[in-house]
Amino acid sequence: RDVENYLKGFDVGIARRYRRLRSKRFSGFRVIELPARIQEVIDSVSYIMGVKRCSFMRLLEFVAKNKVKFVEKVRLSGKDGKMVMSVMYLDSESRLRSIEI
Repeated sequence: RDVENYLKGFDVGIARRYRRLRSKRFSGFRVIELPARIQEVIDSVSYIMGVKRCSFMRLLEFVAKNKVKFVEKVRLSGKDGKMVMSVMYLDSESRLRSIEI
C-alpha cells in the first residue's frame, strides 16, 4: 500500500495500474495480455522518470525479424531524455549479441 500511495502523488492512473498488476501476480496474466501490461509498466516508469517512453513492441518485432533464439537480459534505463532497452540475446547462430532499442 505504501508504494501505491506514493504513486498516487505522481498520477492516480499509475497507482491504479500498479494495484491491478499487484493483484494479478497471484492469479496471473494470459499470454496475450503480457505485451500490453509490460508496455504499461514501461510507460509508467518513463512518466515517473520524466523521460520519453520506448516501445516493447519494437523489441518483439526485432526478436521475430532477426530469428532470436533466446533473450538473456533486458535492462531499461534513461538515456538522453529517453527510456532505452538494452537487450542481450542469442542470435540464430547462438552468438551472444546486444542492441539498444
